[in-house]
Amino acid sequence: IRSVDALKRELAATAKRGYGVAVNEAEPGVTAVAAAIRPAGGGPTLGTVSIAGPSVRLTDARVREIAPVVIRAASELAKLWPLRPRSGRGLQVRDAAVAV
Repeated sequence: IRSVDALKRELAATAKRGYGVAVNEAEPGVTAVAAAIRPAGGGPTLGTVSIAGPSVRLTDARVREIAPVVIRAASELAKLWPLRPRSGRGLQVRDAAVAV
């Protein structure tokens, strides 16, 4: 993307699809699929879920297969937000297992 107009088109396409795709952007030969973790009641984005791999394996067809899984994972993580209260020692193993 090398222009504001191209960026606007890509943002609109991303919003319509519900996920973003990066091909050779952060690293040559790498494709990534990502979805935002958004709270159900609205509000700011909490984070993202992404899968990245070699572009030769993450073809357009494979991206379309993986995208629903990424979107579902983001949705499930949003349901866990905010994290349950914990002891202050960081994320508990039982909480991490639920998130996975």
